Amino acid sequence: MRAETERLQALFTPFNEGGSFMTLAEGDEEPIYLDLVDSFLVTRVAGDSFWLFHKMIGYNNGWQHAHTIKVVSWSQDDVWLLDLVDDRGRRFHIEQILPQTEPDLVETWREWQAYRARHREGFARVDADLLDQHMGIALGWAS
Repeated sequence: MRAETERLQALFTPFNEGGSFMTLAEGDEEPIYLDLVDSFLVTRVAGDSFWLFHKMIGYNNGWQHAHTIKVVSWSQDDVWLLDLVDDRGRRFHIEQILPQTEPDLVETWREWQAYRARHREGFARVDADLLDQHMGIALGWAS
């Protein structure tokens, strides 16, 4: 399973390194813009499903900015885009931010990265606590 976890995690490398935003859609409803994403981490793989822990920028301000979902299907037509479907049928669309098309989002992403770098010690504690919580969520979730 380690190789599969690494393979799936590699899908998220460009989004983690360059910044991305995510939208959520349920059924035929208009997609909801969630925010810029700080990072994605594959925490568990079982069969054709995997558990994805993602933190939105500002996650140091509360639990509501960090989530784990069980991904039951995914598709990627372009290296800049990724689509996920969770076990509740919700569709998550992820797009890498690009300076040519989203300069304001790129600036916000860079400011966030600089903020995290200036507060490295505090984020180390928050990151460890959140990872512990979300690993527990993923491992406790029924396959």
